Amino acid sequence: MGYFVGVLGHAAASPGLDRASPGRIESAPFDYNPLSKQVQDDPYPFYRRLTADYPLYHNPGMGFWALSRYDDVRAAFRDWRTYSSAEGVNLEPGFTEMIGPEILNMDPPRHDQLRRLIGHHFTLSRVRSYEPMVREFAVRLLTALIAEGGGDFAADFAGRLPVLTICRLMGIPLEDEATVRSLAHDMLLALSGSDEHQATSAAAGKELSGYFASQVSRRRDSPGDDLISSLANGRIEGEPLPAEEIFGMCLIVYLAGNTTTSALISNGLLCLARHPEQRAALSGDPGLIENAVEELLRYESPVQWSSRVTTRMVAMHGLEVPAGERVMLLIGAAQRDPREWEDPDSLDVRRPPQRLLAFGDGVHRCVGAPLARLEGRVAFEEVFRRMPSYSLAGEPQRVYISTERGLAGLPLAV
Repeated sequence: MGYFVGVLGHAAASPGLDRASPGRIESAPFDYNPLSKQVQDDPYPFYRRLTADYPLYHNPGMGFWALSRYDDVRAAFRDWRTYSSAEGVNLEPGFTEMIGPEILNMDPPRHDQLRRLIGHHFTLSRVRSYEPMVREFAVRLLTALIAEGGGDFAADFAGRLPVLTICRLMGIPLEDEATVRSLAHDMLLALSGSDEHQATSAAAGKELSGYFASQVSRRRDSPGDDLISSLANGRIEGEPLPAEEIFGMCLIVYLAGNTTTSALISNGLLCLARHPEQRAALSGDPGLIENAVEELLRYESPVQWSSRVTTRMVAMHGLEVPAGERVMLLIGAAQRDPREWEDPDSLDVRRPPQRLLAFGDGVHRCVGAPLARLEGRVAFEEVFRRMPSYSLAGEPQRVYISTERGLAGLPLAV
């Protein structure tokens, strides 16, 4: 059960507080559990309640606090000294240890040192040079689906385009793509909110570790211009990276390089199918597609939240969060905060872009954000060029991964 922990001075503005007893803990009128399927199916009613009435929410049973308003979430992302990533950014126990050390779960200076080793692969100029490759993959995948009259666009288009791209950038042979994709899928089952997949997830993680170790060994013998080579042969202060750090970095680059973009594309295809007037606008003016990508990232943020651990006491909204507490940063709520966006629950591909939190902010702002935007733009350009009149051919299926809002299945007819 969630609780709103208040003080007397905040009582008049805060439902659920016993006004006669300062500091008393009283049950909140609703429970927010980000791991539940109910929330993952449709988090937005919860977000509206949180941003309106509980800008700092506390769930002592699950051991977290939550920030939901745009200004609060953005400020927390930018203040890594107060909101530390060093104890992991997930709620699920054990997942941080399974991945190993990597930049999402680090603070500076090590975070910055590792990021610099791979950053040159994601500069704007370098990303622009990837466009012909991305477009070639998109055309190939769409051609196969169109020839069949449609299919599962979550699995066979949105799920494969970013995987093929990140495999090429990392130097993973494309003949290994299906195996690596399957192992990564099984490993992410640890974030399903259920304990039933733990053994499968751990086994997949172990196999992936062995696979990346073999790739690293090959790059040390024969380095190339790929991301694994940068990690295998990189040095920080004259020292090579430990094996566990290389694995963690390989894994997080692979996962972040495909899951976020896959969710952007699959969510976008579904949203546009359900908003025909918005799809008509893009069909009539393909020049809107780049703007539409920003709106889709806002409207259905692929990453719904991250979390941090406080390094000091934080006072806000009339409450005090002690040091050592986990604080969720609700990206999906912040990007529908009515204080920041007019009519935030409406999809509008003509909405003027504002600074999003879909890729985080501050030192942890996603290094691959330019690539994700490129892939999203190219994907929708090719969809609207080749199959603008697509339609839903069945019920979409959600991915049940607590941090991610994406689709496991999206049947479309063309």
